[in-house]
Amino acid sequence: MGRLVIVLALALAGSAAASGGLVERHSKAAGFSIKVPPAWAYKNATYPSDHSTELWRDPADARSFLEVQVSACVGCVEPSKCVVTGKGPCGPRPENLLPRTATWHKKLDRWTLRFRSKTPGTPYPDEGLVVVLHRGTSIRGFAFAEVYLPAARRSLAGTILGSFKPPS
Repeated sequence: MGRLVIVLALALAGSAAASGGLVERHSKAAGFSIKVPPAWAYKNATYPSDHSTELWRDPADARSFLEVQVSACVGCVEPSKCVVTGKGPCGPRPENLLPRTATWHKKLDRWTLRFRSKTPGTPYPDEGLVVVLHRGTSIRGFAFAEVYLPAARRSLAGTILGSFKPPS
C-alpha cells in the first residue's frame, strides 16, 4: 500500500510538472476548463443572473486570483445594429469588452483577444482574455477571464490564459 501511494504521488507530481505545475480545473457553472496552480482554491461567485462568475484564489496571497465570467450576451460582442436588425457589418467583436484601463491588447483571431490592464483598487496588473463563444459563425455569448498576479509572474498568467478551453 505504501509503495502505491508513493508511485501515485510521483505520477501526480510528474503530470503537474509536465503542465508547468498547473492542474486542469473544470467550471462548475459554465462548462469551460482552465489550468491553475494546484493550491488555488475555487469559489463559485455566481448569483442568479444571465452569467456565471467563478474564482480561483491563491491561499498564500488573496490578491492573486483568476476570475472567469461566462455570459450568453450576444449583443455584448456583436454590433448592436446586427443584433437588432440583422444588418451589417456583423461578426464577432471581442474588443467590445476591452476594459477602459487596458494598457495593451492583441487580437489573436476573429474570436479571441488578449489584453493587459491595471484595475483600480488592485495591486497587481491583470492579464485578460476575451473569447466570443460561437457555434460555426453563430455567436452564443462570451467568456471573459482575468488573472491578477505580480508583474514578475506575467508568464504564469499567460500560461493560465493560454490553457483556457471554452464551453462546447
